[in-house]
Amino acid sequence: MRYSIILLLIIFCPGIYAQTVSDSSKAVITGNVYSEKENKLSGVPVEIIGEEDKYTVNTDGSGKYRIELEAGTYEIKVVYPEYNIYSFRNLSVSEGEEKYLIFFSLRNHSAQKR
Repeated sequence: MRYSIILLLIIFCPGIYAQTVSDSSKAVITGNVYSEKENKLSGVPVEIIGEEDKYTVNTDGSGKYRIELEAGTYEIKVVYPEYNIYSFRNLSVSEGEEKYLIFFSLRNHSAQKR
């Protein structure tokens, strides 16, 4: 049942959408990070790696992250101790654009070993 719900989320709620950022020459990448049990994860480092720059931002208490950066193409990584590493490559953002990326269903390695 849980996997059916996750599959429906993938089909009906795509993890990325774009909208325009008002009054900004920067691009914005924003989103949420959830556990496999759909709990919001706070304090998770989200790494944004570009050709010349690397940024790291942590999720807040609601599992949300947001970063303003230069337009370009980036790899987004979620690296959290005892959880799988997830990444999204070749995410292109334009000047004034905001992209929303959801990382959900992170799996806890320590829970899998028990």
